[in-house]
Amino acid sequence: MNSKMNQDLTLYLAIEQLVQEKMITHQGVRVAKDVDLAELFDQEVQDFRKEVKKHPEHFPSDSMVPLADGEYAFTESGIIMLGGLFKSERAVKVHLQFIEYFVHLAHENGISIFDLIDRSNEL
Repeated sequence: MNSKMNQDLTLYLAIEQLVQEKMITHQGVRVAKDVDLAELFDQEVQDFRKEVKKHPEHFPSDSMVPLADGEYAFTESGIIMLGGLFKSERAVKVHLQFIEYFVHLAHENGISIFDLIDRSNEL
């Protein structure tokens, strides 16, 4: 296996670990804490929070929730929105891997993005 494939697999497994072991339920919604996401995005937690605070327009109310002591937690959509904030090579890779991971989960459950679009149009 080449180096790039190893890096992608390592990142994918780190994302899977975050989703399966570190996500919490907050007010009935599964969320990931900013400290865990900052680590994945290779950002200092303080810098991560500062960037989020500077760009509230990136986060609709259902994508991020404030926790205690200035912490944030992000829903799946909030995690995807983070990709628009950080421009490093690592951040781009994390962003793309999260998209792939969430799409993979949907497909595993027999759902495609197009199914979701059809369902929302029916409502």
